[in-house]
Amino acid sequence: MEILNTVNSGGEGGALFFGGMVAAFALLFFTGAIYCIRDKDLGFGVLLTVLGAGMLLLSYLAFVDYTTPDPVRYEVLITDMSAFDTEKYEIIEQRGKVFVVQEVVE
Repeated sequence: MEILNTVNSGGEGGALFFGGMVAAFALLFFTGAIYCIRDKDLGFGVLLTVLGAGMLLLSYLAFVDYTTPDPVRYEVLITDMSAFDTEKYEIIEQRGKVFVVQEVVE
C-alpha cells in the first residue's frame, strides 16, 4: 500500500463563524434581559431572552460538533489486495486505482 495523500477534515475555519453567531445571539439575549428589567414588560423581553438563550445553546452544540475532527483518511494505491489489512483499514471509496481508506475505529 502506497500513501498518496493524507486528508484531514473537520474543525477548520469554523471558530470565527461560530464566534460571530454566539456574539449575535448573546446580544439578543442581553437585549431581552435588559428590556425585561427596564420596562417591566415580560412578554417581549422574555421572548427575546429565551430565544437568545436557546440560540446560544444551539450555537455551542453546533460548534462542538463542527470542531470534532473526523477520522484521518488516506488516499492510497493498493498494489496487492490480498495483503491489504482489512482489520486495520476500511475502504471508504474508490476512484479508479486510488482508494480512500481510514483506520477502523473500535
